This record gives sequence, structure tokens and C-alpha cells, in this order.
Amino acid sequence: MLAGLAAFSREGPFSAWIVMWLMIFQRLDPKGTLSVAVRELATGPVRAFVGWPERGPAEPLSANTSAYSQARAKLPLEVAEQVSDWIFGSLQQSAKTLPGLVLRVLALLGADVWGGRSERTRVDRVKKHPCLFRLTERRAAKLSGGVEPSAGTDKSIHWVPSREDRRNNPELPASASVEGRLLAFKVRDDSGKRQKLYFFTTLTQLADGILNLYGYRWNIETDLRSLKREVRMHMLEVKTPAMAERELVLGVAAYNLTRAAMNDAGAALNLNPRRFSFSKAQDTLNAFMPLFASATSDPERQRITQRMLRVFAQSKLPNRSQRRSAPRAVWPRPASLPKRRVNDKRCPVVQKGVAWGCASNLWAEVAVRPFFGR
Repeated sequence: MLAGLAAFSREGPFSAWIVMWLMIFQRLDPKGTLSVAVRELATGPVRAFVGWPERGPAEPLSANTSAYSQARAKLPLEVAEQVSDWIFGSLQQSAKTLPGLVLRVLALLGADVWGGRSERTRVDRVKKHPCLFRLTERRAAKLSGGVEPSAGTDKSIHWVPSREDRRNNPELPASASVEGRLLAFKVRDDSGKRQKLYFFTTLTQLADGILNLYGYRWNIETDLRSLKREVRMHMLEVKTPAMAERELVLGVAAYNLTRAAMNDAGAALNLNPRRFSFSKAQDTLNAFMPLFASATSDPERQRITQRMLRVFAQSKLPNRSQRRSAPRAVWPRPASLPKRRVNDKRCPVVQKGVAWGCASNLWAEVAVRPFFGR
């Protein structure tokens, strides 16, 4: 599939395989710049796959990023999508619960990465797929004919857009409607307090199955957080929509490769893969990949695998049986002047709301002057 692509110049060392390998490497690397990728090409295991044309002996690889940047722009999106789908397919074969769920969530995330459209537009992009939405009490009552649904409600709903819906979504056709179900549950939260949950769905599972499905939302939220923060997909530094699509597709592939390693480690250690820290798993892979690349025999690879599994066993998330002792602070918006002044008798030197030279008021400075605009 990757051999002989006409989109690449035959006068250089870059093939589609090498370009995708380096783009995935960028997403897994903490820095992830073009310069880091080119230097990995010059010194890392991927160098062995560099192929020069038959016109002469291999030339020294340049540390300049221009050739790699041009090759990234020439990478066919269809090839990147096939490779990403193949990686996901291999994961889907070993999935034990809800195969395909994360794929649909990622489709929602990436549908409008260029241009930033509304949530309703994203939903419209995947309207052919089943959906599950949590409703507010007001919305649930409106769908139920003006009466708040009681716990245990499970009835069919024929949704028709209101005048307000059509004004906010002028692209809706005149005959737009959705057939689904309205469900209501009474559950207990982590603190033991009872609350009501209202859902609209087009799924056909039993009500208990719908409630159990919604419980996966927390995993989805943490997956999206890892995808944005650890794989650095929160901001794509590109100049064209086409390059944004390539980065998105291969960024998801990098995430799925890390998840594959976590799944294999969980199976080998008889642990739930969700017990592993994604960040630590990524660090573990970055540390052991050069060892695997330089291994020359299967017994050596087995020894490296055992060492890596021992590291994975120490990369578990902490057990938090209780809530944090201190609540999370809300950071104020950056301001040219401090919003409050610190007055501590133990620190006589206080200037412009910042306590200088006093260890007890270290956090006072942070509160008054948030770092990095937070």
C-alpha cells in the first residue's frame, strides 16, 4: 500500500512510510518539532529505512527541515487515513466492550478542527450514527409535554425543531425530525446524594444498558484530555486545512498506538488498562522504543518486554478513595493590576499585592499574578 507513491519525488529519501512514522513520532515526543523529527531521522532507527535512488551512493542526510516539511505537505490524506484505520482495526479486534465508541467520539472531535463550528453542526456531521444525549430538566420537561418525567420513564419521542431551533440552524430542512426515546433515572452520585438524569437517545438497548453506556462518558472525557494534552492535539500549528487533516488523522494514530501498548501491558499484568497513566505510558514507550529498534533477536526482545512490563506495573494511577483535602482553586483572569493586596504581619515587605522574601506567602504571589495567563 505504501510502495511506489507517485505523490513523492523519487529524487529524495522520503517515502510515505517514513513521513507518517516521523509525524507520529512528533506527536509522541514531548517537544514534537520538525527539527526533532529530522534529527530522529538522522540518528534513530528509522534511518535504516531511508532509500536513495539508484543514481549514486547514499548522501548524508541534512538536518534542515525544508525537505521533510515539503514531504509532509505531499503526503496523500487517503494513505494516512488507511493506516490510521488499520491501527484502529487492530485495536477493535481486541476490544471487550463497546467497540467503535471512541472512534465516533473522535469523529465528532475532528469533524471541524479547522474553523471551529458549533456542537450542533458536529452532531449534524454524524447524524447517521446512533446518539445519546443528556438533557436538562427543562428540556426533558418540554419533550415530555410540559411535565417533568418521573424516574423510570422510557417513552418514544418524535422530535420536531422549534422556531428557535430553526432560527439557530437555518440549514435544517423543512421536514427535519428525529425519532428517539426519552428516559429518566434516579441515581446516587459519589457523595451518596440522589439526583435525576434525563436522556434522549436513538439507541434500542434496554434502559439499564443506556444508563451503563452513559457511564463511559468519564472515560471518553479523559481520553479527549489525553488526546489534546499528551498528544498535543489542542492546537494544530498548520497553515492549510489539508495539513490539519493529516495532523489530526496521524495524531489519533499516535494515541491509538499508545493505547495498544497499554492494553497489551494490562493483559500481561492482569490489570485494567484504565489503571495506567497515559502520560507515564507515553514516557515508557519513548524510553523503550530505541531498545526495541536496536534488538537483533527474539530472546532479546522478550527480555526488553519484561523490563518494560515492570515499568508499566509502576505506572498506575493513584487510588483516590477520598476527595482532595483542598478544593480546586479558580484562577482569576489575567489583569494588569492585582485584584487584591496581601497583608501578612509575618511579611513586612509587601509591594503591589506581592509578598516578597517570605516563604509563607509563596502562593500569594501565584494567586495575584497567575503564571502563563492562567
